[in-house]
Amino acid sequence: MMSQVVLLGFTLPDDDIAEVTRRSQVLPTQTHNFAWSLVAALRHGGADVRLLSSLPVPDFPAYDAVLVHSHRFRVGDVSGLSMGFVNVLLLKHLTRSVQLLALGRKFVAEALPDALIVHGVHGPYLLWALTRRRRGTRAIAVLTDPPGVILPSDGLVRRVLKRADRAIVRAMLKKFDGVIALSEDLARYYAPGVPTFVTPGFAPTIERASIDANPVPTIAYAGGLSEDYGVKRLVEAVLSITDVDVRLELYGRGELQHWIESLAQTDPRIHFGGALPLDDVRKLLGRADLLVNPRRLDNEQITLSFPSKLLEYVALAVPTITTPIPGIPSSLAQALVVTEDDSADSIRTSILKVIGWGHERRVQFGTSARALAAGQLSPLAQGPAIMRFVAGVLDTAQPRT
Repeated sequence: MMSQVVLLGFTLPDDDIAEVTRRSQVLPTQTHNFAWSLVAALRHGGADVRLLSSLPVPDFPAYDAVLVHSHRFRVGDVSGLSMGFVNVLLLKHLTRSVQLLALGRKFVAEALPDALIVHGVHGPYLLWALTRRRRGTRAIAVLTDPPGVILPSDGLVRRVLKRADRAIVRAMLKKFDGVIALSEDLARYYAPGVPTFVTPGFAPTIERASIDANPVPTIAYAGGLSEDYGVKRLVEAVLSITDVDVRLELYGRGELQHWIESLAQTDPRIHFGGALPLDDVRKLLGRADLLVNPRRLDNEQITLSFPSKLLEYVALAVPTITTPIPGIPSSLAQALVVTEDDSADSIRTSILKVIGWGHERRVQFGTSARALAAGQLSPLAQGPAIMRFVAGVLDTAQPRT
């Protein structure tokens, strides 16, 4: 019998997400891609999926609308409802909660789901899922990133608020019937004792770019240009390479942007491409000789999760270097080049290693890595296993208090 599932989160049509990017310069592509891969996996596993969503926008005026209106939508065979809200700090949470009590309740009454799957640790969503759980609908949370990550730049008030947010989220997640998490550590920390399905994410299907050799070995990175993500160490690693010609291409935005732009004006090894649409970035990354995920390991909260960019990098069939983040599954390790640690020196050593392979070996490694990821981590491959987990939750879940 087909399971009925309502996915509560931020899963919306491509046009809606493009509008968010146009009006706020926010690029919610990772969340968007993961959400639709999850929908595909659930459907491949035999679920009938309906979407209850909100537009993922920053608070006004970063997004230039105060009122966000509700609307129905359909993508292929999947229907959904985008709930409106007031896009002002604090009022956003309040009005989303009101919409859940009104529109959300009616939506669930129509769908009659066996399970309510909540994508993300958004407080109003988690709380509402627990209220529906008391009415007999099983609640499963999808954890992709830890809430309330404390950054070095955060002041005292923000640190206190983030710690409180983490505690509240953890208390709610303990009452869920199941958790789908990007790493075991993430689930163990935020939902101890809750039945868990672990997946590093979904390998996307991406058209392979040209595999012609570059005149100068090209290293590339796309994402947040933040010291917390190790980008400064990546740049320092490249600048320390003096015995061979290299080129580093950086795409994205963040607090290191001005520093990188200044370097790019004076050092021909550094190229800054800015924040570009996902398809454009993928084409540029696919032409590189190697890609790097330089994530630092000294922020425990950041390392709890698994960076989805690794699966995108591997799907491009380009050799990918990563620091030894704890969440790398053994099945994927052979598709990556893992540095000894997260230092600039270690990143430099791995870069020189991959450059030393030569073009042909790099193509072979990237092709094999892409095939491994597609075979094990595509939505088609993971869908049946995820739905077996959901079925197990439906069969065995007991009330949590």
